[in-house]
Amino acid sequence: MTTEPSAEARPRFVQVAVNSGRPTFMTFSYRVPPGREVEPGEVVHVPFGRRELQGVVVEAPTDLPGYAGDIRELLPPVEGAPRLDATQLRLASWIAKYYLAPPWEAHALMLPPGAGERPRTLVVRGDAERPATLSERQERLYDLLDDTPREVNELRAAVGARGFDATLGALARRGLAERRYELARPRGRPRIVEVVRLAVDAERAREFAAGIEGRRASRRARALRALLDAGGEAIPFDELGRIARGAPAVETLISDGLLEVDGQRNVRLTLEPAAAEGRIRELTRTRAQAAGAALLERLAGEPEAELRVPDLAREFGAGVGEAVDHLRDAGLVEVVDMLDQRDPLRDLDVAARPPVELLHEQRAAGAAVRAAVDRRDGSTLLLNGVTGSGKTEVYLDALAHAVSLGRRGIVLVPEIALTPQTVRRFAERFPGRVGVLHSGLSLGEAYDQWTQIADGAFDVVIGSRSAIFAPQPDLGLIVVDEAHEWTYKQHDPAPRYDARAVAERLGELTGAAVVFGTATPDAERWYAAAEGRIERLDLPRRLRSVRQPGGEVQLWPDEHLPEVEIVDVRGARELLSGTLVEAIGQTLDRDEQALLFLNRRGLAGFLLCARGHSPACPSCDVSLALHHPRDAEAGAVGRLVCHQCSRSRPAPTRCEECGGALRQAQAGTQAVEREVRRLFPTAKTVRWDRDTARRQSDHDAILGQLQRHEADVLVGTQMIAKGL
Repeated sequence: MTTEPSAEARPRFVQVAVNSGRPTFMTFSYRVPPGREVEPGEVVHVPFGRRELQGVVVEAPTDLPGYAGDIRELLPPVEGAPRLDATQLRLASWIAKYYLAPPWEAHALMLPPGAGERPRTLVVRGDAERPATLSERQERLYDLLDDTPREVNELRAAVGARGFDATLGALARRGLAERRYELARPRGRPRIVEVVRLAVDAERAREFAAGIEGRRASRRARALRALLDAGGEAIPFDELGRIARGAPAVETLISDGLLEVDGQRNVRLTLEPAAAEGRIRELTRTRAQAAGAALLERLAGEPEAELRVPDLAREFGAGVGEAVDHLRDAGLVEVVDMLDQRDPLRDLDVAARPPVELLHEQRAAGAAVRAAVDRRDGSTLLLNGVTGSGKTEVYLDALAHAVSLGRRGIVLVPEIALTPQTVRRFAERFPGRVGVLHSGLSLGEAYDQWTQIADGAFDVVIGSRSAIFAPQPDLGLIVVDEAHEWTYKQHDPAPRYDARAVAERLGELTGAAVVFGTATPDAERWYAAAEGRIERLDLPRRLRSVRQPGGEVQLWPDEHLPEVEIVDVRGARELLSGTLVEAIGQTLDRDEQALLFLNRRGLAGFLLCARGHSPACPSCDVSLALHHPRDAEAGAVGRLVCHQCSRSRPAPTRCEECGGALRQAQAGTQAVEREVRRLFPTAKTVRWDRDTARRQSDHDAILGQLQRHEADVLVGTQMIAKGL
């Protein structure tokens, strides 16, 4: 008679999405070691062939596989590994199925930035004796090896890529080289810094600082000490110079106003005795002693302060490291580790702003969104409002309602460049409670923002399409601003998803209301609203913000939409039409600002000869755009740049196919900027495109110039058409 094994003894299995480095569409079964508990969403390490790889548990426990005897065990648990919650697992599973994405890539979207652990192949020298018969390439590779593991890519670069794998394989088969496999450390992790703080009360710190006796010989200190010992009596200049072992020391003290000399060249102190004693201590203290005294004085003035050790040298000088060691040994200060948050909004300076009074149509739209938040059924709404109709105020009103219920929000914008102005608007209503998440952040900033979001530190998270995966707890509202923009679709790298569809699915999973705000709805959502599958809210009027005498801001309807004039420029020889030049001039005369939109970078879209030849990128097979030459290329026509892969080279002066003349076709933003500067030399002209704004700080600076009226004319690509 056989007995069934107990539940504890029965083998347990999990399904894991493995980061194999290849687009596999399968998950893999692993056995759970006895005594270990594994939950769905846990990040684990698993054996995979000869390698150790990272994975996410997508199902636990699972049914017994038919080939259970061949199942390998999970590797030991990873300390501090992240874990996906049930909502994230369901969303990742939906993305994998809906977009036919590899399971690991879908789940990796939910992990903290930089959490992926890249598998590395390392090579060490084998134990076999070196034979006499090695090829030249084998000898070169073997001589690079020793007992210290080296990355295979490093060796490939040193030896040459051609035939490298065959050479390494030959050495490995003969026992002359050994491959090892491991996971690189995650690039995203918290930053820990040491801070120094007082370990005694402020009075004790000041007493110790004042009593630090100097150990350094000082001629000026000898002169001051001699005059102090003289009890206020004068000492002849020559005698004081001999005491100080140098007359220049006395002259320096006189020029500094610490001593005075009379007509008989007798020298007296100008300081009170206590001040003279303090000056002697300063002159005789070593750099470390001086730094230690200054540090104690600073901490005594701010007893609760915690000063970052890496920043101390900048404030207290080079000897502060030695000073900290001495003060810690004396029990006056303590040095502890502290989590250092890398805050991308540390320089944001905004004042809290009360909510404005909404107009009738805004109140109606806001009431509908608030009702959807209350229902917690994942309702989707289309907020159809013309540009300037006050959609952002509706978002703010709805988010304030969600926050009052203990819930939070996510706001998506189509461009990283628009994040700063959106953050500023929301930070005025939710000071200190706004987080950001987008690809323009450094890895450290993104990691810290992600962890703070997961801890519930922010009422609202603002970012581009990837912010939809922010681990915002208690989600009550998702806003997709400018929802018609194509940038909400992820193309590369995989998985290729549409953040708008992901937002709808996330709303269904969490019960959060989803609002698509746009002035030009896309056909998909317009049709869904027409069929009644989503609710449509209309804001038909433009609004103006009017500041009242008391300082408060009120919204007033503007019944007149801007006039649009189509100018026929066929056959025109000038880059800017006369109508446009006149309009710019009138705008500048009124001390107003002009925005010129052209969705093409560079001087020209391409160069063209009379026979139709145009320089093209050899990698992408698209025409190369003409840009301004680099500073080092003085006298050059310009530089040809591929807008697909960024390959560039100097522009030719003649056609490379036929030798004919080349002309510029399809002007870009650089050409428009140059023409505006020529026509309006006194106007402040600024260009905003990918060439002038490569970092997030560049976008912020250009927006700041516009807001401070430091730019009269702004020439730019699509960024100026998305929310300015």
